[in-house]
Amino acid sequence: TERNPTSGVVRSNTAKFEISGPGQFYVIAGKDVDLGGSQGIVSLGDQNNPALADSGAGITVMAGMQPGPDYAAFIQKYLADSSAYEERLAQFMTGLGSTATGIDGFRALPRVQQRTFILAVLFNELRASGIAAAKTKNTEDYDPGFAAIKTLFPAERYAGDVKSFLSRIYTLDGGDINLVVPGGLINAGVAGVEKKNKDDSGKGPGELGIVAQRDGDINAFVQGDFLVNESRVFALDGGDI
Repeated sequence: TERNPTSGVVRSNTAKFEISGPGQFYVIAGKDVDLGGSQGIVSLGDQNNPALADSGAGITVMAGMQPGPDYAAFIQKYLADSSAYEERLAQFMTGLGSTATGIDGFRALPRVQQRTFILAVLFNELRASGIAAAKTKNTEDYDPGFAAIKTLFPAERYAGDVKSFLSRIYTLDGGDINLVVPGGLINAGVAGVEKKNKDDSGKGPGELGIVAQRDGDINAFVQGDFLVNESRVFALDGGDI
């Protein structure tokens, strides 16, 4: 699902965005993704239907996507002109059940399938450069990460935030959570929202924050602040943040 990927805002105070079973769930906005006090974005896995596969869908939220990412330039630099991800790409294509292999097969995929692998490469480049810089204390080791950002997001300015406030982004039965905000901030919740009594309109802890409840990682790329306040950002069953 894509919500107005080139312009506008995804905003909701009442809606609930849910996906059951495996796969990928994308919410993409040209500007903000503002969940307000809604029931949020939730991947259920097979909790409501045991006949489904025992693995939940990943959730990716992308805000500030106007102007859009330069997927073609990123594919050319990191997959066509480099062999660094050749083995991982082959594994990815096999996992899709594709008989095509290599860069030509990847380029023939629908964008929604390409995007999953492209973002995995982006986050890997960011992690690797951060780890290298932490070890060497050399700020130049951040350069590969900044180069990956500039390749995928080449525009001078991107504007858009992810705001959860009184809502949640959860994978309950497996699945990663990816947050991509190249020109704004992430706010995982406001302060002092825990429900105190049955008459309180506030929400309890299980209705707030950003949580991978079973196996799954939380990956975030954000230009501005990542605000947690009194909310929560958890990977509860061995995943990484």
